[in-house]
Amino acid sequence: MFAIALADRLGYVHVDEMLRAMTPREFDERFACEIIEPVGRRNAVIIQAEIVAAVTILARILTASKAEGSIVVPDDLMPKFKSEVKPKQKKQQNLQAGFAQVKQMLRF
Repeated sequence: MFAIALADRLGYVHVDEMLRAMTPREFDERFACEIIEPVGRRNAVIIQAEIVAAVTILARILTASKAEGSIVVPDDLMPKFKSEVKPKQKKQQNLQAGFAQVKQMLRF
């Protein structure tokens, strides 16, 4: 399996072609490096972490320009849907509706 992943990483279409092009010692060295630093899934996780870090930094820059002292939390980066209403927001909406009703009652 390692030979297939290595051939793909080095740009060889056929594994046999790659094996003919390198010495057994070179292959063994690359295999030893694979044990120390795996190719594949680990690199994908690192790339994902770098993307999240970049988005967080960008969000902090954008929010800092809007209002000083505001901190970005992971929830700020999640998409929000119309059906989602947080309990705190719902409480504020209920209070505002209650105040509006009281104002209407006082006008009569």
